[in-house]
Amino acid sequence: MKRELENAVPEYMSELEKRMEDLERLDCGITITGDTSSGKTSLVNKLLGQRVTKPRLRAATSTICRYHNSDEMALQIVNKSGEVSTKEIFTKTADLRSRLEATSHVKKRNTTDIKYVDVFFPIPILQGNLMFVDTPGIGATEELTSKLIDYLSESISFIFLIDVSHDGGVAKDRLQIILSKVIEKCDLMPCFEP
Repeated sequence: MKRELENAVPEYMSELEKRMEDLERLDCGITITGDTSSGKTSLVNKLLGQRVTKPRLRAATSTICRYHNSDEMALQIVNKSGEVSTKEIFTKTADLRSRLEATSHVKKRNTTDIKYVDVFFPIPILQGNLMFVDTPGIGATEELTSKLIDYLSESISFIFLIDVSHDGGVAKDRLQIILSKVIEKCDLMPCFEP
């Protein structure tokens, strides 16, 4: 049997190890990405069933925002060195929205030290370790595009939104940028088969 496997899939052990790593992941993110102002945050709000964050007509999201199902409303910041802030608990959606905007909005603060913001909210459609991930738009700035590209390998899948008001629905080369980076990082994304 081992010989047959080696003939059919020469590197079957490394493939099995990748799949095991994937199964052991604690966070399973569905990353929502696309052009700047293509409706990523609006889609997240629709999926959450409430306007947790305020969508804008221009670039608004300056960091990765990960939405988890939880009985409580809370926010926690993880910086690039892996340090985790104290979880802030909220009783009103408006207070959570204000804090999230102060933390992740492009014009509100320098977010270069933030890796991502975890937002905890009652989201019935998310079960287990599944989460939605809102991202900065591709092309807003080089720094924001880099944040998105760096995070992609932590996703189990992604949704690419297009703005149909652009010719062809996508600004020149943006989808190609994402797909080329996904293929480049494919070994870090064992569940993804391009």
